[in-house]
Amino acid sequence: MTDVLTFQSVIMDSTQFKHWKKDHSRALVSHFFCALTTAGGEKSLWEVGFFDPAEHKITVFVQDETGEIIIKPADDVFTAGAPEVEELKLDNKIISLPEAWNVWQERKDEFFAKEIMGDGFVILQCFQGKTLWNITFITKSLKFANLKIDATTKEVLSHQLVELVQK
Repeated sequence: MTDVLTFQSVIMDSTQFKHWKKDHSRALVSHFFCALTTAGGEKSLWEVGFFDPAEHKITVFVQDETGEIIIKPADDVFTAGAPEVEELKLDNKIISLPEAWNVWQERKDEFFAKEIMGDGFVILQCFQGKTLWNITFITKSLKFANLKIDATTKEVLSHQLVELVQK
């Protein structure tokens, strides 16, 4: 699994990022994202998002299989009622995705016992002042099964099972 600290360094040390940053000097790291298989493996390339408060947009950077850095077009921010996108400050104190995955594995039956998981995704973000692993899977019964795990303490901060289809 990709180490997010290393991935962030690769992106921020790239020529593409440095050129982009000149025009977006106030931009800050907002999140990391990766699609996951049912078994928790990486299904997509990792992405890192940078929020530009001046434009209120997020620009996503990806490193492809050849090592090339790709910049996706800036997109509007979806904040789900939150007042502002929070800066994600990473350090060596955060737990790795494999550690967060172990928490998911240990607790999923407690919260989602009747559900059969399909594929999902993981987001590393700062939300309400806490750095968290936000792990979500789409169940075979078309629901989102979500755990938010504190990235420093491994504590489950919340769990949700959300219907995708309104009955």
